[in-house]
Amino acid sequence: MSQPEKLRRALLALEEAAVAFGQAVGSVADALSESEEAATKPAPAPTSKRKKAPTLLDDTEPAPPSRESRPTPLVAEEPARGGARRKILVALAQYGRPMSKTQIALYAGLSATSGGLSQALADLRADGAITGPGSANTITSAGYTELGDWARLPEGNALFEFWCSKMGGAAEKVLRVLRRSQEPMSKSAVATAAGLSNTSGGLSQALADLRKMQLIEGGGQAMYLSALLRRAIEPTIGVHNKSSGTSVLVDARAGHVRR
Repeated sequence: MSQPEKLRRALLALEEAAVAFGQAVGSVADALSESEEAATKPAPAPTSKRKKAPTLLDDTEPAPPSRESRPTPLVAEEPARGGARRKILVALAQYGRPMSKTQIALYAGLSATSGGLSQALADLRADGAITGPGSANTITSAGYTELGDWARLPEGNALFEFWCSKMGGAAEKVLRVLRRSQEPMSKSAVATAAGLSNTSGGLSQALADLRKMQLIEGGGQAMYLSALLRRAIEPTIGVHNKSSGTSVLVDARAGHVRR
């Protein structure tokens, strides 16, 4: 290869290197420019998600229906909605027998002398939700329809505990004493066993309330749990002996016999 040809090729290589060098310098300049812009641009404020406060219902769950979807709490637990009207219907449904105005008031925790109770009973009777005289109010099919869901009373020993909780105070003590006793007890004996004063007005009122709700029977000299309550909490079977003409009650669970 001649000397001029070598020089020409060397110049071409030098030109290509210069072009490549210029491109590299341009890229570096662009990168520096972008870096300067990023340095002068204010940094965006941090976007941290606030933790959502816990709620009673999860957002993914459907809203509760307007009508109660679970059984209504027992009257002793004071249902949140419905006022006197609903409490009366719950009482009649749970008690399962005709109730007087006084019994309804005592069961539902309402005042027997208040105008509100009398008005609620009148309205329910006018709407066909209850029937019968004031001494024997009974819930009707229309009343059950209006009532909707409601909690039935428990059975057996749980029923006894329900009544003890509902009556409370001195009345509860009397119930527990009479249940333990296999024989009728006098008022003074009950007072002694229950740790109550025989002459106190509290004991007399408790006995009166228990009689109103048909939970105890008998007078001041011989009182005992009512047959109605005894059968409900201690299921028994009546057995009659024709030859002797006698009857006994057999406790179906424990095998006890009561003459």
